[in-house]
Amino acid sequence: RLILTSNNTGTANAISLTDNSGNVASTLAMTTTDAAQNAKFSVDGFLVERSSNVIDDVIQGVTITLKQKSDNAQTLSVAYDTESVKESVQQFIDAYNEMNSSIRSLRQGNLQGDNSILSIESQFRNVFNSTPTGLNTTLQYLSEIGISTTENGDLSLDSSKLESRLATDYQGVAQLLANDSQGYVYRLHSAADTLLGTNGLIATRKDGLDSQVSDIEDRKLNIQYRMDQVEKRLRSQFSALDSLMSNLNATGNYLTQQLSNLPGA
Repeated sequence: RLILTSNNTGTANAISLTDNSGNVASTLAMTTTDAAQNAKFSVDGFLVERSSNVIDDVIQGVTITLKQKSDNAQTLSVAYDTESVKESVQQFIDAYNEMNSSIRSLRQGNLQGDNSILSIESQFRNVFNSTPTGLNTTLQYLSEIGISTTENGDLSLDSSKLESRLATDYQGVAQLLANDSQGYVYRLHSAADTLLGTNGLIATRKDGLDSQVSDIEDRKLNIQYRMDQVEKRLRSQFSALDSLMSNLNATGNYLTQQLSNLPGA
């Protein structure tokens, strides 16, 4: 048996077969078991038709999943997805702690005492030490939603406190973290963009170190050239000295022979 199945739903993804001599489906006596079709439903009287049972473009910020056919009106209950928020906050904390761990390793390694590392730490620390302004919430500190700083500068999360705050002031938590001008995440993102930009601190520092390496390479080549010249001069002098010594030895041997032939020698 030959079974053809589409990975995508909807009438736009229906399977059709043709060949040069006719309809291959008829030739093989193939039948349609499940015909391609779109999902159809209405929201507040407006008819909606989509190729998938998962629809996220009808109500802004809401994903609708159609489970089964129904001829009766259904009530759509919308609630905040606090679990996704907690996961996102934990991912943010994990990412920040990973970056902080890398900074500590660099500070204790080859970049020990480097001003760039101190400047990066200072910029991120300033974000946490400065409270946001102009937010539509009374919340000001990350500690109010369960995010605290450990002794080594890492972040830790009190899930219970975050969950409690989400239950009582969901929009306040959203403002504190993700406000598009003063939220903590936004300001950290802006600080990172500044550091990683084309003319940012890291790029500038890297260019400076690359320039120093290039200068050192040029100096090495210059020193190597001068050493080669000194070696060449010394070898030339040694060769001339060796030739002179040979001539002097030959002259000395000749004089010794001549003196030995003198009368009374």
